[in-house]
Amino acid sequence: MKNKLLYSVIICLLVVIVLLLGKAFCPVAKSKNAKRSWSSEQMREYANKLKSDGLTYQAAEAFEEYLGKSNETKQTRSNIYYSIGEMFIKAKQHEDALGYFYKAEIANSETELKKEIGTYIVECLENMGKSLDAEYQLESRAALQGEEKEKKASGEVVAQVGSREIYMGEINAEIERLPDWLKKKYTENEAEKLTFVEQYVARELLYDKGKKLGFTRDEAIRKQLDEVAKELVVQKVLKKHIRDNISKDPKDIENYYTANKERYAEKAKVQFKHILVEKEEEAKKILEEIEAGADFAKLAKEKSLDKATKESGGAVSGWINKDGSVPGVGDDPDFQKALFALAKNAKQVIKSTQGFHVVQITEKQEYRLKPYKEIEKQVGTDYLIEKEQYITQALLNDILQKKNVVIYRGKFVGKEKKQKVKTEE
Repeated sequence: MKNKLLYSVIICLLVVIVLLLGKAFCPVAKSKNAKRSWSSEQMREYANKLKSDGLTYQAAEAFEEYLGKSNETKQTRSNIYYSIGEMFIKAKQHEDALGYFYKAEIANSETELKKEIGTYIVECLENMGKSLDAEYQLESRAALQGEEKEKKASGEVVAQVGSREIYMGEINAEIERLPDWLKKKYTENEAEKLTFVEQYVARELLYDKGKKLGFTRDEAIRKQLDEVAKELVVQKVLKKHIRDNISKDPKDIENYYTANKERYAEKAKVQFKHILVEKEEEAKKILEEIEAGADFAKLAKEKSLDKATKESGGAVSGWINKDGSVPGVGDDPDFQKALFALAKNAKQVIKSTQGFHVVQITEKQEYRLKPYKEIEKQVGTDYLIEKEQYITQALLNDILQKKNVVIYRGKFVGKEKKQKVKTEE
């Protein structure tokens, strides 16, 4: 009797537990049943909302359900798997991401995203610590190989990185891109060239490492690349416009020389030495001693007040141009006039604002206008530079005038709030 009563109590308790559990799971069951009744479009909308809210695993599950309900093309299926993989990449769940990238590849082996999928697969393997597998994928995938720069397979092999051979032609091509002074360093010294090869190979390996870590997709790097690309495109546009509009007629270049002759004139200039003293009588006495055979340099060291030149025997460093400043004297027109009136080797006492100078001209070059034939190449270069600057500025002005551009000049100068360059096309 007691046993029957015990069994009845146990059965009642079990019934209560089952009823309670049923109520607890009822909302979940209802939710799942509700989703089962959704159309494929509703399921896709639900999946996209989960994705936008960053609910990666729930979104992946919803997309899987959507694909189970829909009859999508293999390309769409591949794209969805790829999108799920990207979600897991952002969540740094590389193992889950890898699985979906493989799914994307299998769903459509001819996908247009093959290159991107290959990049992500390498990145996932590298971040999972599977560097050897990542290296294998990097070398074997044609999609990633397409990212490599075209290399000159010429000359002998100078290095090997895995299965890739680096040729002398490739190295020479890289050296050619360097500034002339650096290019000379690597072409004239074999030891330096070996150092360049080692640095080049190390750089290539670091770049491969960066690709495997996904750095080629770094937003900051992409922005910099975009800026570089933009600048290259602008420069190409300018070069084409200049090429189409500049005249290289020899007559134009010669006319440019005629109009700018003074630019190519060699001004009168002298080199001299001097002994500076306070009084004119002392200067005249020193000049008499020099003319009598005394050593100019010795007297300068003994008597000159110009500390900058006395130890060098009174020699003023470098050429002094006419109408230019004179070291130790400054801008003194009377001194310059007297100085340039002297012939080579002539000696004279000249007054300046500093005192009295016993001067001797050691070298002298008179004013000379260089003839066109002597400097034809230089004139041609100057002509092209000036014309390029003019044509470039004219193009910029023209394009600003023709486009609907508003420059708010008042924000920079003056009180004017804005000024339209031109509004009509």
